[in-house]
Amino acid sequence: MRFVSGLTEHAGRLVILLNLDTLFDTRAGHLPADLEGETP
Repeated sequence: MRFVSGLTEHAGRLVILLNLDTLFDTRAGHLPADLEGETP
């Protein structure tokens, strides 16, 4: 069970980091890369 809880904690941190990254991208005035698509 320790392994599972460690995994959950890691996933939670990753989600928080992704959310913060998206938040800062939006405040900077451009969409996150995954919303823009692959076209330059």
